[in-house]
Amino acid sequence: MPVSDNPLLHINFEIPFDRVRAEHVEPAIAELLIDARAKIEALAADPALRTYDNTMLALEKATERLDYAMGIVRHLEGVATYPELRAAFNAVDPLVSEFYSGIPLHAGLWKAIKALHESQPELTPARFRLVTKTVDSFRRHGAELDERSEEHTS
Repeated sequence: MPVSDNPLLHINFEIPFDRVRAEHVEPAIAELLIDARAKIEALAADPALRTYDNTMLALEKATERLDYAMGIVRHLEGVATYPELRAAFNAVDPLVSEFYSGIPLHAGLWKAIKALHESQPELTPARFRLVTKTVDSFRRHGAELDERSEEHTS
């Protein structure tokens, strides 16, 4: 099966529940994880002045395809599962969970988000609130733990 035929790799308005098979899950998620990681690395390494678009929107877009595919897989696993789909879901779920758990701990990404928050750019109230909530979420998930532990050991 050519990778381009995998319905989990393309975001469509009409969700292709009827075309998704267990054999699509692992190759699609593997590809989408590589893509999302590369986009997050590029976002974190971007030396440009932090803006909402090159930080928050870029973060959202980095995981958009993975979110879409896993949403479909989770739904099918919940409502129309069968042994092969359950096995494929069980194979990728820990990898996806590990990826998402690592996002708030990514030092470069944390630096970018914190820089956006601290620069106080002209943002709509809704965008400023999202940036603030994201900073708070990263902190709750441990983004500053390494910094604090280094301060205490110095």
